[in-house]
Amino acid sequence: MPLHKAAGVFGLLLAPEMRAWRGEQPQWTVFWLYGVAATCAIAALYFDAMVSGRTALRQLLLVVLAGGEAVFTYLSRTSR
Repeated sequence: MPLHKAAGVFGLLLAPEMRAWRGEQPQWTVFWLYGVAATCAIAALYFDAMVSGRTALRQLLLVVLAGGEAVFTYLSRTSR
């Protein structure tokens, strides 16, 4: 996939968060629908990786989870 198309897909994935950050969408929708759901999905993947003994996947998921939580914390502190 070309880089400009990947950036477009990434932009589509973050569109709700960006709208909430600008005050165009209620923040609770981003928190509950995206933040909590994404955290639950990552937790399920982490549990599966733990049971199957995939250490590298567990480490990657921890980095993804920490990054996601940092983004959500930043957005919740800076949104209008």
